[in-house]
Amino acid sequence: MKKICLLIVTFLSIFIIVSCTNDNNFKDLDRNYMPNKVTQSFTLPKGDFVWTSNNEDVIKVEENQAIVTQDVVDVLVTLSASSDDRKENFDVLVLKNGSGLSVFEKAQEFMKSHSEILIDFEGLYIDKQIDDLYLSFDDNQNDNNSTPTYSDEGEYIYISYLDLNHRFLNIYFNEMIEGELVRVHVNVIKLIYRNEEDIFYNLRPFNTYLEEGIQKLYITNKGQLNNYLETLNLDIVDQEYLTYLNGIKESSYFLSNNSLLLIRIVQISSDNEVRVGNIKIKDGNLIVDLNAKHGSNEAMRFWDFVIEIKNGYSAIKDVLVNVNYVEESKLYLEAFTYNFGYLDELKERLFVIDSLEDLENYIGLIDENNDYYGDRHYHTLYYKHLLKYDESYFLNNKLILFNYNAGSGSFEFVYQDYKFIGNQLIINFKSNNPIVGTDDIRPWNFIIEVNKLLEFDEVDIKIGNR
Repeated sequence: MKKICLLIVTFLSIFIIVSCTNDNNFKDLDRNYMPNKVTQSFTLPKGDFVWTSNNEDVIKVEENQAIVTQDVVDVLVTLSASSDDRKENFDVLVLKNGSGLSVFEKAQEFMKSHSEILIDFEGLYIDKQIDDLYLSFDDNQNDNNSTPTYSDEGEYIYISYLDLNHRFLNIYFNEMIEGELVRVHVNVIKLIYRNEEDIFYNLRPFNTYLEEGIQKLYITNKGQLNNYLETLNLDIVDQEYLTYLNGIKESSYFLSNNSLLLIRIVQISSDNEVRVGNIKIKDGNLIVDLNAKHGSNEAMRFWDFVIEIKNGYSAIKDVLVNVNYVEESKLYLEAFTYNFGYLDELKERLFVIDSLEDLENYIGLIDENNDYYGDRHYHTLYYKHLLKYDESYFLNNKLILFNYNAGSGSFEFVYQDYKFIGNQLIINFKSNNPIVGTDDIRPWNFIIEVNKLLEFDEVDIKIGNR
């Protein structure tokens, strides 16, 4: 009797060990990465099991790679993960030739570019539906959340800026099947809160006419612009500046995509120079660093800056203006950027202008250009900027004019610095790195003012990511 009991116990022990081993093998099977529909090859989850296909003409298994060959019709294929005497089946529909990406595949593409997202002070909106891909979220990854990571705004969620290093956000990818949402994939996004960010901006060659005692004015909407226009004395204001402001007022998009920053500072010496050094967002404030040199006389002088701030940043706390005294050589160059037009008929992209005659010849070349980009108002603005230079300017200065076609309308550029390699002047511009690019080619036309104290034989323009 004891012998029989011992045999039974031994048999049960072996059965339990084998069952546990099979279960452990399948713990590694990440079903979250098994698609329900595909149009292209994909990677199978790895583990202590073997993958097989019941239709190798459509999905052929090579180790953990599923090689997909589409047919003229949709084909349902069963993939099996096997370990000893256990097997788990997965039905995968291979969509026919010419089909767009499946919802599962769109989810994978989304995560390639959104596994980490930078959140600046403006926050970020994410659509909850992208074509046939439905997104839902929760922030249960974060323990003891006193402040929600996001708010549900109906068609999208809004991820607000938080004074943290980072948080995680669960994201669920769903597909509408027979009128019901079916989850096809789950993942996690890391949110990185950027408390300091360089800003892209455009300088404009105007005085601000700010009232006495006002050093700065930040305009983010048409109401604020109208209030500023009412303060201007039309008898003394430059008509070109009024035309510029009215162009912004009439634009249907400018103040939706940009803000206007006006700065007027006083320096106790009239023979100094002041330039914009850098503009950035830090801790929710817009920080403007101006570079200057010490002058030698005591005649007071005002310096005005009209600055278009890209991407709006309407929710900033304050504008802080710093004046930093630097080496004089850092003030020898100032750059203005425009989107004038595609000057493709010009043989050269870069022109060094030493005289008014050279400038007039260049203006004659672009007079023939009618292929302007976007708003006609900005086309005219570039042209009129060139007309403001006269013979007195060229006594101590040169112009470098550079025309560049960017491969996407989403790119922005701003002057960074310059250096010399031998007798070659290298001018560096920094570019953004947009998450999503548009497929239009956008022209950029740079006007670079250069002090003649910078002596050079050649010029090269370098563009790099920030």
